Amino acid sequence: AIVAASPPRWACPATHFGKPVQKAGTVGFHLKKFEAGHNFLRKEKPSAQNVTAIGDKELQELMDNRDQDVLVIFYAPWCPHCKSFVMQDEKKNASNAPAERLNSMLKAAGGPKLVKFDVTASQPDGFDIQYVPMIYLVKKDGDLQIYNNNPHDLAALKSWAMGGPAATSNSTAALASVARH
Repeated sequence: AIVAASPPRWACPATHFGKPVQKAGTVGFHLKKFEAGHNFLRKEKPSAQNVTAIGDKELQELMDNRDQDVLVIFYAPWCPHCKSFVMQDEKKNASNAPAERLNSMLKAAGGPKLVKFDVTASQPDGFDIQYVPMIYLVKKDGDLQIYNNNPHDLAALKSWAMGGPAATSNSTAALASVARH
Protein backbone atom coordinates (compact mmCIF):
# COMPACT_ATOMS: atom_id res chain seq x y z
CA ALA A 1 0.00 0.00 0.00
CA ILE A 2 1.03 3.56 -0.62
CA VAL A 3 1.45 5.42 2.66
CA ALA A 4 1.85 9.16 3.17
CA ALA A 5 3.89 10.23 6.22
CA SER A 6 1.76 13.33 6.68
CA PRO A 7 -0.56 15.32 4.47
CA PRO A 8 0.97 17.83 2.08
CA ARG A 9 0.63 21.50 2.99
CA TRP A 10 -2.33 21.82 0.61
CA ALA A 11 -4.28 18.96 2.22
CA CYS A 12 -6.00 17.98 5.47
CA PRO A 13 -5.72 14.66 7.34
CA ALA A 14 -8.62 12.33 6.58
CA THR A 15 -10.51 9.69 8.50
CA HIS A 16 -9.56 6.18 7.52
CA PHE A 17 -12.55 3.83 7.41
CA GLY A 18 -14.29 5.82 10.13
CA LYS A 19 -11.24 6.04 12.41
CA PRO A 20 -9.13 9.16 12.81
CA VAL A 21 -5.71 9.14 11.22
CA GLN A 22 -3.26 10.11 13.96
CA LYS A 23 0.11 11.16 12.58
CA ALA A 24 2.71 13.52 13.98
CA GLY A 25 2.87 16.88 12.24
CA THR A 26 -0.59 16.81 10.68
CA VAL A 27 -2.91 19.79 10.50
CA GLY A 28 -4.78 20.10 13.81
CA PHE A 29 -8.39 19.05 13.34
CA HIS A 30 -10.45 17.17 15.91
CA LEU A 31 -11.07 14.21 13.60
CA LYS A 32 -13.51 12.29 15.77
CA LYS A 33 -16.15 14.87 14.81
CA PHE A 34 -15.65 14.04 11.15
CA GLU A 35 -16.25 10.31 11.05
CA ALA A 36 -17.99 8.87 8.01
CA GLY A 37 -21.72 9.35 7.83
CA HIS A 38 -21.89 12.68 9.66
CA ASN A 39 -22.97 15.60 7.48
CA PHE A 40 -21.83 19.01 8.72
CA LEU A 41 -23.20 20.97 5.80
CA ARG A 42 -26.50 22.76 6.17
CA LYS A 43 -29.06 22.09 3.48
CA GLU A 44 -28.42 24.37 0.53
CA LYS A 45 -29.89 24.81 -2.91
CA PRO A 46 -28.32 22.57 -5.54
CA SER A 47 -25.24 24.21 -7.01
CA ALA A 48 -24.37 24.81 -10.62
CA GLN A 49 -21.52 22.31 -10.45
CA ASN A 50 -21.00 19.83 -13.28
CA VAL A 51 -18.55 17.40 -11.64
CA THR A 52 -20.61 14.34 -10.75
CA ALA A 53 -20.80 13.48 -7.05
CA ILE A 54 -20.71 9.71 -6.56
CA GLY A 55 -21.14 7.33 -3.64
CA ASP A 56 -20.06 3.77 -2.91
CA LYS A 57 -22.36 2.15 -5.45
CA GLU A 58 -21.36 4.43 -8.32
CA LEU A 59 -17.67 4.10 -7.44
CA GLN A 60 -17.93 0.32 -7.49
CA GLU A 61 -19.70 0.49 -10.88
CA LEU A 62 -16.86 2.63 -12.24
CA MET A 63 -14.34 0.07 -10.94
CA ASP A 64 -16.26 -2.87 -12.39
CA ASN A 65 -17.16 -1.34 -15.77
CA ARG A 66 -14.02 0.45 -16.86
CA ASP A 67 -14.74 1.73 -20.35
CA GLN A 68 -12.71 4.92 -19.85
CA ASP A 69 -10.16 6.39 -17.46
CA VAL A 70 -11.73 8.13 -14.46
CA LEU A 71 -10.23 10.80 -12.23
CA VAL A 72 -11.69 10.54 -8.70
CA ILE A 73 -11.35 13.41 -6.23
CA PHE A 74 -11.85 12.27 -2.64
CA TYR A 75 -12.80 15.26 -0.49
CA ALA A 76 -14.43 16.32 2.77
CA PRO A 77 -16.74 19.35 3.01
CA TRP A 78 -15.12 20.44 6.30
CA CYS A 79 -11.62 20.63 4.78
CA PRO A 80 -10.65 24.19 3.79
CA HIS A 81 -8.37 22.85 1.01
CA CYS A 82 -11.25 20.81 -0.41
CA LYS A 83 -13.60 23.77 -0.24
CA SER A 84 -11.19 25.87 -2.28
CA PHE A 85 -10.60 23.09 -4.83
CA VAL A 86 -13.82 21.08 -5.14
CA MET A 87 -16.60 23.26 -3.80
CA GLN A 88 -15.87 26.89 -4.73
CA ASP A 89 -13.31 29.35 -6.04
CA GLU A 90 -11.75 32.16 -4.00
CA LYS A 91 -14.87 34.29 -4.63
CA LYS A 92 -17.13 31.47 -3.31
CA ASN A 93 -18.41 30.76 -6.83
CA ALA A 94 -19.31 27.04 -6.98
CA SER A 95 -19.51 26.86 -10.77
CA ASN A 96 -15.95 28.20 -11.09
CA ALA A 97 -14.27 25.94 -8.51
CA PRO A 98 -10.89 24.64 -9.73
CA ALA A 99 -12.31 21.11 -10.02
CA GLU A 100 -15.07 22.48 -12.28
CA ARG A 101 -12.50 24.25 -14.47
CA LEU A 102 -10.44 21.04 -14.60
CA ASN A 103 -13.54 19.10 -15.62
CA SER A 104 -14.11 21.49 -18.54
CA MET A 105 -10.45 21.24 -19.58
CA LEU A 106 -10.53 17.42 -19.50
CA LYS A 107 -13.78 17.24 -21.47
CA ALA A 108 -12.43 19.60 -24.14
CA ALA A 109 -9.25 17.51 -24.46
CA GLY A 110 -11.05 14.16 -24.53
CA GLY A 111 -9.53 13.23 -21.18
CA PRO A 112 -10.74 11.06 -18.32
CA LYS A 113 -14.12 11.49 -16.72
CA LEU A 114 -13.92 13.52 -13.48
CA VAL A 115 -16.01 12.58 -10.43
CA LYS A 116 -15.94 13.53 -6.74
CA PHE A 117 -16.48 11.37 -3.66
CA ASP A 118 -17.38 12.82 -0.23
CA VAL A 119 -15.45 10.75 2.35
CA THR A 120 -17.66 12.06 5.17
CA ALA A 121 -20.67 10.30 3.64
CA SER A 122 -18.91 6.92 3.44
CA GLN A 123 -15.45 5.40 3.22
CA PRO A 124 -14.49 4.00 -0.19
CA ASP A 125 -13.50 0.35 -0.41
CA GLY A 126 -10.12 -0.29 -2.00
CA PHE A 127 -8.76 3.24 -1.70
CA ASP A 128 -6.34 4.28 1.03
CA ILE A 129 -7.38 7.87 1.75
CA GLN A 130 -4.59 9.43 3.84
CA TYR A 131 -5.54 13.07 3.30
CA VAL A 132 -8.08 15.18 1.43
CA PRO A 133 -8.30 16.23 -1.26
CA MET A 134 -6.76 13.06 -2.63
CA ILE A 135 -6.89 12.33 -6.34
CA TYR A 136 -6.80 8.89 -7.94
CA LEU A 137 -6.68 8.12 -11.64
CA VAL A 138 -8.49 4.83 -12.28
CA LYS A 139 -7.17 3.54 -15.59
CA LYS A 140 -9.14 1.36 -18.00
CA ASP A 141 -6.58 -1.40 -17.52
CA GLY A 142 -7.24 -1.48 -13.74
CA ASP A 143 -4.16 0.47 -12.69
CA LEU A 144 -4.65 3.09 -9.97
CA GLN A 145 -2.44 6.17 -9.79
CA ILE A 146 -2.32 8.79 -7.04
CA TYR A 147 -1.62 12.43 -7.83
CA ASN A 148 0.86 13.73 -5.26
CA ASN A 149 1.23 17.36 -6.26
CA ASN A 150 -0.81 20.45 -5.49
CA PRO A 151 -4.18 20.02 -7.24
CA HIS A 152 -4.51 23.80 -7.68
CA ASP A 153 -1.88 23.57 -10.45
CA LEU A 154 -4.56 22.69 -12.99
CA ALA A 155 -2.18 22.60 -15.97
CA ALA A 156 0.05 20.01 -14.26
CA LEU A 157 -2.93 17.99 -13.03
CA LYS A 158 -4.50 17.97 -16.50
CA SER A 159 -1.19 16.94 -18.08
CA TRP A 160 -0.82 14.09 -15.58
CA ALA A 161 -4.44 12.94 -16.05
CA MET A 162 -3.96 12.95 -19.83
CA GLY A 163 -0.98 10.60 -19.51
CA GLY A 164 1.75 13.18 -18.98
CA PRO A 165 4.69 12.82 -16.61
CA ALA A 166 4.18 9.91 -14.21
CA ALA A 167 6.82 11.20 -11.79
CA THR A 168 4.10 13.02 -9.88
CA SER A 169 2.13 9.89 -9.07
CA ASN A 170 2.33 6.54 -7.34
CA SER A 171 1.03 3.64 -9.39
CA THR A 172 0.38 0.08 -8.42
CA ALA A 173 -1.56 -2.74 -9.99
CA ALA A 174 -1.87 -4.30 -6.53
CA LEU A 175 -4.21 -1.50 -5.42
CA ALA A 176 -6.41 -2.22 -8.40
CA SER A 177 -6.91 -5.83 -7.38
CA VAL A 178 -7.94 -4.68 -3.89
CA ALA A 179 -10.36 -2.14 -5.37
CA ARG A 180 -11.94 -4.77 -7.61
CA HIS A 181 -12.63 -7.14 -4.64
